[in-house]
Amino acid sequence: MHRRSPYSALSVVEKLWSNVPRLTDKNGMIKVNEYQQSTGYTNIFGVGVCVSIPPIEQTLVPTGAPKTGYMIESQGTAAVKNIRALINQEEKHKDGADAVASSHPELRNRPLLNGLCITDFGEDGAIFLTLPQYPPRKTDITLHGKVAVAAKVAFEKYFLHKIKSGDTDPSYENLALHLIGVDRVTSKKENV
Repeated sequence: MHRRSPYSALSVVEKLWSNVPRLTDKNGMIKVNEYQQSTGYTNIFGVGVCVSIPPIEQTLVPTGAPKTGYMIESQGTAAVKNIRALINQEEKHKDGADAVASSHPELRNRPLLNGLCITDFGEDGAIFLTLPQYPPRKTDITLHGKVAVAAKVAFEKYFLHKIKSGDTDPSYENLALHLIGVDRVTSKKENV
């Protein structure tokens, strides 16, 4: 019996979107603007490992920009808020009465691309916080040791609780992170 790799479906999808004109870069990654919206198609948004983020610097061995789970959550939150703005605009003006107002709404939500990560290396681990994740950084904190392993176990239990409860974006979590300066999205027009 021949078993197919679970990644083969992803490869097929990637090949399909790589053939869409103006959607991807030369590496097959989806090109998005600061609002997670495709640079080639206003009705397509991309988040996570499928989006093109230019390298931070040139290195001897070509590497892409690191993408952490928290950064991807930030991208997803911005994309959802911007898609909701598009839907609201469309519903508000679906009768076509106000042709000017029914043009594309101004997208305002941008991911802040902060880095918050807990890693474990067996009996050791690290916790890092970078604001923003890419240089120049305003904050860069790394804690190393066994406390990171305990934090990773606690976070995994907390994460599973969120998934089981269905509340994947609790307000108390957002408030706690905000109090230490870690936010996912900004709707400010200034540079982040």
